[in-house]
Amino acid sequence: MLENALHQLRTSQFNGMEHFGSRPETPKEVCLKEVASSDVYVGIFAERYGYVDPDTGRSMTELEYRQAQDSKLPCLIYMKASDDTDAAKQVGLDTENREKLAALKAELKRMHVVSSFTTADNLATKVVIDLANLFTGRKLPSANREFTTTDLLTILSLRFNLNELRTLCFELAVDFDDLPGEGKTAKARELILLMQRREQLQNLIQKIKKTRPDIDWS
Repeated sequence: MLENALHQLRTSQFNGMEHFGSRPETPKEVCLKEVASSDVYVGIFAERYGYVDPDTGRSMTELEYRQAQDSKLPCLIYMKASDDTDAAKQVGLDTENREKLAALKAELKRMHVVSSFTTADNLATKVVIDLANLFTGRKLPSANREFTTTDLLTILSLRFNLNELRTLCFELAVDFDDLPGEGKTAKARELILLMQRREQLQNLIQKIKKTRPDIDWS
């Protein structure tokens, strides 16, 4: 879900191992190289420490974060809110890895403003908004320039609640419940894609302005 959301941000490109293809380097070399060549590091941490690199004794997840720090990348950090299921997963970790994970999380909280998340959709919402804010400096698009799908997703995610989004769909003759995905960000993303396919993005923009006149569009 997060990868799909990031694909809708024209200002971002998702780099994951599943897209690397066959390469002569080791997985560790490829991962660290990709991190070093990125513009932003998004770190997602739950209750698993991850595969441990035998040469360093650190997990690949931690090594990627260290590479991001060494490359002086802006880091957006997200930690899953713990529940009973996550506590059960912790039991499966050996003591050493459990301690390494706890130490890493403690360091992340000292070094960064960390956001917590509960579900995949909740995580996708926060990451998309944070990236959009990072790229745009929290500025809404000027009324004098053309809106992008990223602009629209930012506005719908930040400024509309779920009931307002339902009403917007009704006014656009779109069945909200037929839109794929769950949660506000997923529904907003699919609404934008649908209106884009219909070549009706301008209609969507006008409806947004009419629905939320409190937004400063100047």
